[in-house]
Amino acid sequence: MPRNYVKKHLRKKYDEKNLQSAIDAVSAGFSLRESSKKYGIPYTTIHRHVNHQVLFNRICRPTKFSIEEEDCLEQTALLLQVNE
Repeated sequence: MPRNYVKKHLRKKYDEKNLQSAIDAVSAGFSLRESSKKYGIPYTTIHRHVNHQVLFNRICRPTKFSIEEEDCLEQTALLLQVNE
């Protein structure tokens, strides 16, 4: 009988608007812990964003190809399938 994996948690439980509000609050003079509790965002997340340690805005790693390159590869693969 196969097992079905069930995720135990969601990765991001806060809104981008709340994150930006928390960052603005820290720059206005609130502490990281105060803004963390007020907006419900982890302390380390706010700390990384305030200290510019975030390399990219997505949760996962960046893609190797741009969207244009992926479209070109897709069209080429479809063309090769038709010619066979």
